[in-house]
Amino acid sequence: MRSGETWGNRCRQSPNRCLRAACSRAGNSGDHSVADVFPFTVDAGTNGATTFRVKKAQFGDGYTQRAQDGINSSARKWNITVADRYAFEMQPIKDFLDARAGARSFLWTPPNGVQGLYICEGYSESPAVAGLTTLTAVFEEDFAP
Repeated sequence: MRSGETWGNRCRQSPNRCLRAACSRAGNSGDHSVADVFPFTVDAGTNGATTFRVKKAQFGDGYTQRAQDGINSSARKWNITVADRYAFEMQPIKDFLDARAGARSFLWTPPNGVQGLYICEGYSESPAVAGLTTLTAVFEEDFAP
Protein backbone atom coordinates (compact mmCIF):
# COMPACT_ATOMS: atom_id res chain seq x y z
CA MET A 1 0.00 0.00 0.00
CA ARG A 2 1.38 3.40 -0.92
CA SER A 3 1.97 6.12 1.65
CA GLY A 4 -1.25 7.97 2.52
CA GLU A 5 -3.43 5.30 0.91
CA THR A 6 -6.17 3.81 3.07
CA TRP A 7 -8.08 0.57 2.64
CA GLY A 8 -11.06 2.54 1.43
CA ASN A 9 -8.99 4.44 -1.13
CA ARG A 10 -7.24 1.34 -2.39
CA CYS A 11 -10.44 -0.64 -2.83
CA ARG A 12 -12.36 2.15 -4.53
CA GLN A 13 -9.47 2.82 -6.87
CA SER A 14 -8.75 -0.82 -7.55
CA PRO A 15 -11.45 -3.19 -6.20
CA ASN A 16 -9.95 -6.20 -7.96
CA ARG A 17 -6.76 -5.83 -5.93
CA CYS A 18 -8.49 -5.71 -2.54
CA LEU A 19 -6.45 -7.62 0.02
CA ARG A 20 -9.07 -7.77 2.75
CA ALA A 21 -10.28 -11.35 2.98
CA ALA A 22 -13.60 -10.27 4.47
CA CYS A 23 -14.31 -8.25 1.34
CA SER A 24 -14.08 -11.19 -1.01
CA ARG A 25 -15.89 -13.57 1.37
CA ALA A 26 -18.82 -11.16 1.67
CA GLY A 27 -18.95 -10.62 -2.08
CA ASN A 28 -18.44 -6.90 -1.63
CA SER A 29 -17.37 -4.62 -4.42
CA GLY A 30 -14.31 -3.53 -2.47
CA ASP A 31 -15.74 -0.36 -0.93
CA HIS A 32 -14.56 -0.17 2.68
CA SER A 33 -15.63 3.38 3.33
CA VAL A 34 -16.95 4.33 6.74
CA ALA A 35 -20.57 3.38 7.39
CA ASP A 36 -23.20 6.07 7.01
CA VAL A 37 -24.96 7.46 10.06
CA PHE A 38 -28.73 7.05 10.48
CA PRO A 39 -29.50 10.75 11.07
CA PHE A 40 -33.22 10.53 11.84
CA THR A 41 -34.95 10.78 15.21
CA VAL A 42 -37.01 7.80 16.32
CA ASP A 43 -39.92 7.93 18.76
CA ALA A 44 -39.58 7.54 22.50
CA GLY A 45 -41.57 4.28 22.37
CA THR A 46 -38.61 2.57 20.74
CA ASN A 47 -37.54 -0.47 22.76
CA GLY A 48 -34.58 -2.81 22.69
CA ALA A 49 -33.52 -6.23 23.87
CA THR A 50 -30.18 -7.94 24.33
CA THR A 51 -29.64 -11.61 23.61
CA PHE A 52 -26.60 -13.68 24.56
CA ARG A 53 -25.14 -16.52 22.52
CA VAL A 54 -24.01 -19.23 24.90
CA LYS A 55 -22.58 -22.70 24.34
CA LYS A 56 -23.88 -25.25 26.83
CA ALA A 57 -22.73 -28.74 27.74
CA GLN A 58 -25.17 -30.80 29.83
CA PHE A 59 -23.64 -33.56 31.94
CA GLY A 60 -25.37 -36.67 33.27
CA ASP A 61 -25.31 -35.58 36.90
CA GLY A 62 -27.34 -32.43 36.15
CA TYR A 63 -24.33 -30.13 35.94
CA THR A 64 -24.35 -27.66 33.03
CA GLN A 65 -21.24 -25.90 31.78
CA ARG A 66 -21.75 -22.61 29.93
CA ALA A 67 -19.42 -20.37 27.94
CA GLN A 68 -19.80 -17.33 25.72
CA ASP A 69 -20.05 -18.17 22.02
CA GLY A 70 -17.44 -15.95 20.33
CA ILE A 71 -16.16 -12.46 20.99
CA ASN A 72 -19.46 -10.80 20.03
CA SER A 73 -21.68 -13.02 22.12
CA SER A 74 -24.23 -10.37 23.01
CA ALA A 75 -26.34 -8.68 20.36
CA ARG A 76 -28.85 -5.89 20.66
CA LYS A 77 -32.05 -5.62 18.70
CA TRP A 78 -34.21 -2.50 18.65
CA ASN A 79 -37.82 -2.17 17.53
CA ILE A 80 -37.93 1.38 16.24
CA THR A 81 -40.96 3.49 15.44
CA VAL A 82 -41.21 6.73 13.53
CA ALA A 83 -44.82 7.81 13.98
CA ASP A 84 -47.17 10.37 12.52
CA ARG A 85 -45.06 11.84 9.74
CA TYR A 86 -46.15 13.14 6.37
CA ALA A 87 -44.95 11.36 3.22
CA PHE A 88 -42.36 14.04 2.45
CA GLU A 89 -40.90 13.59 5.96
CA MET A 90 -40.94 9.79 5.77
CA GLN A 91 -39.41 9.47 2.30
CA PRO A 92 -35.80 10.30 3.30
CA ILE A 93 -35.96 7.61 6.01
CA LYS A 94 -37.25 5.03 3.54
CA ASP A 95 -34.63 6.10 0.99
CA PHE A 96 -31.87 5.64 3.58
CA LEU A 97 -33.04 2.12 4.46
CA ASP A 98 -33.76 1.17 0.83
CA ALA A 99 -30.26 2.23 -0.23
CA ARG A 100 -28.78 -0.31 2.19
CA ALA A 101 -31.28 -3.04 1.18
CA GLY A 102 -30.72 -5.04 4.35
CA ALA A 103 -27.15 -5.82 3.29
CA ARG A 104 -25.12 -2.77 4.36
CA SER A 105 -24.81 -1.70 7.96
CA PHE A 106 -25.01 1.86 9.24
CA LEU A 107 -24.12 3.72 12.40
CA TRP A 108 -26.97 4.42 14.80
CA THR A 109 -27.17 5.61 18.39
CA PRO A 110 -29.95 3.91 20.36
CA PRO A 111 -31.82 5.89 23.02
CA ASN A 112 -29.50 6.41 26.01
CA GLY A 113 -26.93 4.19 24.32
CA VAL A 114 -23.65 4.09 22.51
CA GLN A 115 -23.34 4.43 18.74
CA GLY A 116 -22.79 1.13 16.96
CA LEU A 117 -23.21 -0.68 13.66
CA TYR A 118 -26.75 -1.81 12.89
CA ILE A 119 -28.55 -3.46 10.02
CA CYS A 120 -32.21 -3.21 9.01
CA GLU A 121 -33.56 -6.08 6.91
CA GLY A 122 -36.95 -4.51 6.32
CA TYR A 123 -39.57 -2.09 7.53
CA SER A 124 -43.33 -1.69 7.48
CA GLU A 125 -45.55 1.31 7.00
CA SER A 126 -49.05 1.90 8.19
CA PRO A 127 -51.17 4.86 7.18
CA ALA A 128 -52.57 6.94 10.00
CA VAL A 129 -55.04 9.80 10.19
CA ALA A 130 -54.94 12.87 7.90
CA GLY A 131 -52.24 11.63 5.53
CA LEU A 132 -49.77 10.77 8.28
CA THR A 133 -47.76 7.54 8.20
CA THR A 134 -46.05 5.38 10.83
CA LEU A 135 -42.94 3.38 10.00
CA THR A 136 -41.72 0.47 12.12
CA ALA A 137 -38.47 -1.44 11.69
CA VAL A 138 -36.07 -3.69 13.55
CA PHE A 139 -32.45 -2.58 13.89
CA GLU A 140 -30.12 -5.46 14.72
CA GLU A 141 -26.59 -4.91 15.95
CA ASP A 142 -24.06 -5.86 13.28
CA PHE A 143 -20.44 -6.82 13.74
CA ALA A 144 -17.89 -6.07 11.05
CA PRO A 145 -14.22 -7.03 10.80
